[in-house]
Amino acid sequence: VSVAVTPRSSNEPGFIFNQFSPNGDGINDLLRINDIQDYPNNILEIYDRYGNQVYSKANYDNTWNGEGKNGELPKGTYFYILDLGDGSEVRKGWIQIIR
Repeated sequence: VSVAVTPRSSNEPGFIFNQFSPNGDGINDLLRINDIQDYPNNILEIYDRYGNQVYSKANYDNTWNGEGKNGELPKGTYFYILDLGDGSEVRKGWIQIIR
């Protein structure tokens, strides 16, 4: 058995930069997904470590600033599900909010 592992490129469409710091300094304040505007049927869901959905948006447009249903989310690790809406495999992973 042979397994080929290749690194993902940060230029890949749908690549999520999984750390951001929504602190109002104008640098990395929003969760950014490469070329997301090319996937108008996308759906982004964010969950906390307990499995509670804290954010969801259809047609995500790189505007999430780390706020949840009840205001500013605390720093920490969260989990995402990203469906680009183009029939490709649903992407799952983690993001970290740094405050």
